[in-house]
Amino acid sequence: MKALILVGGYGTRLRPLTLSVPKPLVEFANKPILLHQVEALVKLGIKISLSHEKEPLGTAGPLALARELLTDSAEPFFVLNSDYGVVVFEGETGRIHRFVEKPQVFVSNKINAGMYIFSPSILDRIQDPTAVIGQNCTIGPNVTLGAGVVLEDGVRISAARC
Repeated sequence: MKALILVGGYGTRLRPLTLSVPKPLVEFANKPILLHQVEALVKLGIKISLSHEKEPLGTAGPLALARELLTDSAEPFFVLNSDYGVVVFEGETGRIHRFVEKPQVFVSNKINAGMYIFSPSILDRIQDPTAVIGQNCTIGPNVTLGAGVVLEDGVRISAARC
């Protein structure tokens, strides 16, 4: 079995902790969150490989980037992240309608702690990332880039708050 741990993001909701430490290295119970995840995976005998994204690719982008590592067999794989999203769901059935990252208004009091198990066939649904980001660009939190977007060198983008 294999696992991919998503460790990107700015950690804005964990500030001031993330002003000097990357989000996956913030300590929980006297250990970095990432170390808890790695130790649990090693204990279970799960293979861990590295896939490095040179630019932020969103949530599905790293999966597409690691496609070759995750599809060398038909065996399912784990995806874990070191961040949380709010879950909007149907109370009676528990059916999930959507996940909301960094909601600006209250949508739910339930969170997604980010642990999934996928079949490699899920990767057929993910397009390869095609956004191009120039040098010296600053992309703030709450910003999503669509497929085919090109940002020239030195551009600064941040999300407007309502």
